[in-house]
Amino acid sequence: MVITQASEGAFAFMGEGCVEMSQPPNKVVPVDTTGCGDAFNAGFLFGFMSTKTNATGGQPSSAAPGGASECPGEAAVQNGLAWGNASGACCATVVGASVPMDGDRVRRLMEEGVEMMAAQKVADAIRDGRPVPPELFS
Repeated sequence: MVITQASEGAFAFMGEGCVEMSQPPNKVVPVDTTGCGDAFNAGFLFGFMSTKTNATGGQPSSAAPGGASECPGEAAVQNGLAWGNASGACCATVVGASVPMDGDRVRRLMEEGVEMMAAQKVADAIRDGRPVPPELFS
């Protein structure tokens, strides 16, 4: 079971005898949360499905921060949580839910913890009553 908690991150429970896993939130300046849950779900599935296994017993060869344990698939779930959080966070940095997701932006946020500058520009424009720069939607 995976539960999202918006600005508190997300966590997963894999069943009896397995640990609960959590993923801290990515720090961004939220502009619009429309579609963030859908973006989380897509990112989670991408991260989960893209976790590789090696030839020795199916243990993951790469995972998101947090590492693996003896519970099968834990690394895939942790990777899913990382991708889900970053995808939802990137979605929150633009206005509207129809802006295409950019995998490079999501990856950069995961790896560098970079706050999205475009989101700050949108937030400033809205706060100041100015039009939002159209280049932020491309």
